[in-house]
Amino acid sequence: MSDGKDEGAGRTGWEKRLKWVIAIRLLVAILFLGSAAIIQLEEKPPYPTGPLFFLLGLTFALSGLYTILLPRIRRLEEFAGGQFAADLVLSTGLVHYTGGVESPLTFIYIFPIFGSGTLLGRQGALSMSSIGSILFGLLIDLEYYRIIPPVGDAVNAYLSPSFVLFRVFINIVAFFLVALLSSHLAERLRETGRQLEVERTDLRNLKT
Repeated sequence: MSDGKDEGAGRTGWEKRLKWVIAIRLLVAILFLGSAAIIQLEEKPPYPTGPLFFLLGLTFALSGLYTILLPRIRRLEEFAGGQFAADLVLSTGLVHYTGGVESPLTFIYIFPIFGSGTLLGRQGALSMSSIGSILFGLLIDLEYYRIIPPVGDAVNAYLSPSFVLFRVFINIVAFFLVALLSSHLAERLRETGRQLEVERTDLRNLKT
């Protein structure tokens, strides 16, 4: 009987955390939507706003789909991992359409990596940072060799291979550092919570 209660409580906790993830994702998308609207007001926008609005609209649509599917999904941990992986793909699209290797939005990869470190632990965070590193490195490689045409003036001829390699290296290092730090902090918080629960139990036993 207690196992059933524990399982129910665990699922409730996971659903609550995933709802927070969806809410934060929507908040970030709204902020970027406002930024894209401001860029569109300029006479010569530095980036094409059409793809940005499409990617942000897709983010809203996926968030709505996640909310609908949440009560019906049994394996919530895998569901969370799928959401973070999709966020990394969308982040790669945003980076591509805002300048590639010179994009000011490379930091956006940090959000799903940090979230995976908080919810999925170190292994999940390292997996997401690996996926993000592969996607980012592949995007910059394809743009640099003109397999995918860069947007605007991104990856111009003046960008040396050493500069491009340095930018890719710095971002990948940042991805893994965020994964390690977020998972470490999450584990410390969970350990603190377990210790507090043990102390509460001991206190109740002492009172009894």
